[in-house]
Amino acid sequence: MMKKLYYAAVAAAMVAVMLLAPGCMMTEIVTSMQAEGDATFMFSDSGTLYRWGDGSTFGGEDTYAALPFTDVPGAIDFAFGDGFAVWLTSDGVAVSGAADMLPVDTTDTTDTTGTTDTGTVPPTLLCTLNSTGLESSFEHYSLVDADLSTARQVAAGDDFALVLLQDGSVYGFGANAGALLTDGAADGVVALGALSDACAQNGEETVAQITARGGLCAAVTSEGRLLYWGEDLPLASAAPAVLVQAESTGEFIVALDAEGSVWQFDIVKGEATKLSSPANVISLSAGDGFAVAVDKDGQVWSWGVNDSMQLGRETGEADAVPAMVEGVDGAIAVSCGRAHSVVLRKDGTLWVWGAGESGQLASVVDASAEPIKLPEISTRVDVR
Repeated sequence: MMKKLYYAAVAAAMVAVMLLAPGCMMTEIVTSMQAEGDATFMFSDSGTLYRWGDGSTFGGEDTYAALPFTDVPGAIDFAFGDGFAVWLTSDGVAVSGAADMLPVDTTDTTDTTGTTDTGTVPPTLLCTLNSTGLESSFEHYSLVDADLSTARQVAAGDDFALVLLQDGSVYGFGANAGALLTDGAADGVVALGALSDACAQNGEETVAQITARGGLCAAVTSEGRLLYWGEDLPLASAAPAVLVQAESTGEFIVALDAEGSVWQFDIVKGEATKLSSPANVISLSAGDGFAVAVDKDGQVWSWGVNDSMQLGRETGEADAVPAMVEGVDGAIAVSCGRAHSVVLRKDGTLWVWGAGESGQLASVVDASAEPIKLPEISTRVDVR
């Protein structure tokens, strides 16, 4: 027995030496992921954020290989609009991209260094929204009476962004979103008072989650109600069940209730339909005109438009009926970009399918109906 213990100890010591050797290769573990626009992001256990795909919204280049993303320090959550991005960071909220989409006054086109503003905020001049104004070398970037340092979620449509604060209040900036923002482009951040008024009618109800895509927005309240609005769509509410999450596809809204059932809202007819499948859903996400869900058995379901094979089906035809995505199982979470999806499996691997022309599938293919495994990231660690 002592001899066996001795050999076991020696073997363990040899493994430890190999792992601790200078220059040892270590595989980073995925902690979460997010698809946004035409890009795919991965958070690792080292605290590093990696990206594949389009980089235009933050001044980067397209990439087919994983690159560490350091342009926005402390990024936790993010949402991409048309030509701009809004970032939730450990310090609050930041924005980047086309200046005409940001809450800024662009009458002055020269920064403090004497450089002419080209209309785009470079990632090195990322603007942070807080109570003291926009932190940038451009003096004309100013904030209108808002403190977003307690933000907990961000969302973005084509030409506007929404920010949810810890107290349940919602702010926005950009173009008019169903008359809940200012007419035309906003020169600052404005409070969406209509949401607060709608909640106030129901006691101490507040907004718990927000979503936006295209020109269609929605919010789930602390009481499980759905509030939705959009371009030429006045604020309305629905409460077919106790809802815990809503996702906008830009064309329709899908929501998850406390029992794991998915509801689909026809915003034109104002009707809510409970889908017969999938059931027992644990993760729900939506892209432009399509939705993807993961059930408790790890199966992935998709429905909606399919012009980039974002449903995981090669036909290219839209399908309003949810069907399982072949080629991936054991899933625990899903996130959808504009026209692609990324799934996290319980074994820690990431799988992607759909549009890939910008490199978001970590492949040179323009699109794939078959789920593709993203390469695992290994880093060399020198412990000396």
